[in-house]
Amino acid sequence: MAKPVQLTWLTGAQAIRLHDAGLRPPRGPFAYALVCDVRDPALAALANLALTDADLADERAPSASARTHFRARRSLLRALAAAALGVSPTSVRIAYDSDGAPRVDGLPAFVSVSSRGPLAALAVASSPLGIDLEPFDASAEPVDAVLHPREQAMLAELVSTARARAFLRIWTAKEAYLKALGRGFKRDPATIAATCEAAQFSIDDGGPAPLPVATFAPTMGLGDLIVACAVTA
Repeated sequence: MAKPVQLTWLTGAQAIRLHDAGLRPPRGPFAYALVCDVRDPALAALANLALTDADLADERAPSASARTHFRARRSLLRALAAAALGVSPTSVRIAYDSDGAPRVDGLPAFVSVSSRGPLAALAVASSPLGIDLEPFDASAEPVDAVLHPREQAMLAELVSTARARAFLRIWTAKEAYLKALGRGFKRDPATIAATCEAAQFSIDDGGPAPLPVATFAPTMGLGDLIVACAVTA
């Protein structure tokens, strides 16, 4: 794969500023990711857009998770996509594809969503991407069935909390990558290897060059979360 688009992580305040900047079409490739609590009063203007028919249909779909916060997530995702594209949120229609992943209809953008209750990671880019969010659990044990042998060897050298955190970082990176491919878990995650390089991971999938996967640890009162986002070229 070619070098991916540079990803910009947004706080809620930055998402508001991006939205308020007006209808400015993008000048080139773009990728934005927002990590937030959808109940944040500061995001209310973006979390309460009028829902489209597609939004309402998806809310009733079996694949719609955590329906308590579905409307806010969908509204924020449409607002983020609209701001990135320089269009009105009313023109952004998002629906599930046949695999249950969100897709933008009729506009040159790709989206991805991950959530745990009111916490959400929302991403939009000019090329396929995937995002994953996981709360950190110090008692989590690595699941060998989803790990490449190289990952198993690396984790075997760690203990306790460090091993749990490393496993979760690997897992979020791999899930984000598989989402970006559009395959999800139709692909065995143990067949790809995540390698940590400073502040990010790279995914070795047998190609000529690993794909970087950006990781993000929110520090804005959202708890101990690990978030990863993979953006393809």
